[in-house]
Amino acid sequence: MWSLLAPAVPDSDAYQPGTSEWQLADALLAGGAPNEALRAMAHAFSNREAVWWACQCCHLVSPPGQGTDEAAAFRAAEEWVQYPEEATAANATVAAAATAYDSPWALAAAAAAEATEEPRPPADDVSAEYAWGAVMRILLLVGEPKRFAKHAGEAMDLGWEIVDGTRPFPR
Repeated sequence: MWSLLAPAVPDSDAYQPGTSEWQLADALLAGGAPNEALRAMAHAFSNREAVWWACQCCHLVSPPGQGTDEAAAFRAAEEWVQYPEEATAANATVAAAATAYDSPWALAAAAAAEATEEPRPPADDVSAEYAWGAVMRILLLVGEPKRFAKHAGEAMDLGWEIVDGTRPFPR
């Protein structure tokens, strides 16, 4: 994981041998590198957790208007979290493509479309990258750029709720 983030934070001492992805994410956020902290968190999750996290972060803003391609993409992402199957992944693929991948909701659907149950090296985990992109885009919609670190902390909190089970997958 560190090899993916190191170019963005070359002087960081966030990574020490034996550091878990979760510890790395916290250290990066505390060290003033919120973008990299969010990326580390996206990669620390399973793909299903990463998509769920992206969906939960999308709830920080008003949902897209009903009947729009973005609303369909968001529904497809959430449906895949609930039913992580080939059919729902295929629906997410179509829904994300219909938006030209041009919104956080579409990126959440793209994350679902690319998800696998198999662990992948961080550099090859396209699903985690799409989930991270969705979170980054939604945080930019939440408010002023100067408050980005605060909003990144809120997104990290949502992630921790997924990890500790207080924000479970839908049934």
